[in-house]
Amino acid sequence: MNTILFKIWLLEKGYSPKVASDNTCRLKQLDKALIESSISSSVDYEYNKDHCKELLSCFSKKGNNPVMDMYNLVSLPIGKNHIHAYKLALNKYIQFKNGCSNG
Repeated sequence: MNTILFKIWLLEKGYSPKVASDNTCRLKQLDKALIESSISSSVDYEYNKDHCKELLSCFSKKGNNPVMDMYNLVSLPIGKNHIHAYKLALNKYIQFKNGCSNG
């Protein structure tokens, strides 16, 4: 996962440095949670598999759902409103990956 290019892309899209840093940080946390989970995955693996469609479904109902149970991302704030900040960061990363041939 190329977080440096992702952050640069966010800045070029007009996001403030704070928002770009926050999104990059959340994406790194999500990637770490995936790597440490029982399925031992990554954001880039999920993107290559299905453009993160299944991973995005983890975030419905604040993460209280069977897909999240399967992914077992225990380090994320499951059940809390701010879990959607991770979904927003992931959506931005998907946009970045879709638009960048070297992303």
